Amino acid sequence: MTSAAPATDRRSDLGLLALAVAAIASSAILVRWAEAPAVVIAAWRTLLGAAVLLPWAGGSIDRHGDRSVGRPVVALLVAGVAMAVHFGTWLTSLDLTTVAASVTIVTSAPLWVALWLWLRGQPVSRRSAAGIALALLGLAVIGGADLVAGADRWQGDLLALIGAFAMAFYLLRASELRQTLSTAQVVAPVYGTASIVLFAVALVRGDGLTDHGGATWLAIVAMVAGPQLLGHTMLSRLVKTLGPVTVSLSLVAEPVGSTVLAWLFLDEVPTPSTWIGMPLVLAGLWLHLTNTSGE
Repeated sequence: MTSAAPATDRRSDLGLLALAVAAIASSAILVRWAEAPAVVIAAWRTLLGAAVLLPWAGGSIDRHGDRSVGRPVVALLVAGVAMAVHFGTWLTSLDLTTVAASVTIVTSAPLWVALWLWLRGQPVSRRSAAGIALALLGLAVIGGADLVAGADRWQGDLLALIGAFAMAFYLLRASELRQTLSTAQVVAPVYGTASIVLFAVALVRGDGLTDHGGATWLAIVAMVAGPQLLGHTMLSRLVKTLGPVTVSLSLVAEPVGSTVLAWLFLDEVPTPSTWIGMPLVLAGLWLHLTNTSGE
């Protein structure tokens, strides 16, 4: 009887994780629908996300154990910059390469999370390692054809890879911050910092910040409600209970959902490699999420 509650809690968290990933999978389609520069889209979605969460971000972060206010504040700022890099590079990559390639590459974050944990002396279990390897193999199959499609796409692929590095870094930092701060206390300042960085980049580039049509603003609001709040904010909540490897590995399901949505709404027909890679991605995800030996 003592193990029932934890098992129930884990099932509930995994259900929320699936919902968050489904919301994030819609992001690429919404970005394509929004007729605005990618950096501007990222700036507005992070700013609006911060504004929504700000009322729940109250409470003091003056001290946590023996740590002074300086350390959590600096960590939040660094995490915010990482979030800005993630959104700025990934959303831009969607203008340069296919949805399948961009989303596949950006979801390689689990590889970099697991590698960092291994370097820090925290190796994952054999089952989880097998799941990560299988999922990454599936990602390679899905995106491989696009990676060698030609020089016109390499910039998009590279930007998506930088976005993956930034997401892995953010998840690791968020996992540490969530030990002493609430979800809103982490995410609101992170989104706020990211928006400041992104607006600054947009201004330097000379991008228009407000001269966009109604459809674009509707797409941006949808990004805030779905991928931003239900998606990334939920990941920040779950990273404390499920751990950074589980949360980051769940993102490998995103290219499956995004590819299907791109097929339905953008007429980007999945390639044979996508159909081969999808089962591998889902099998790797299942291996890790059904791991009973912990992180």
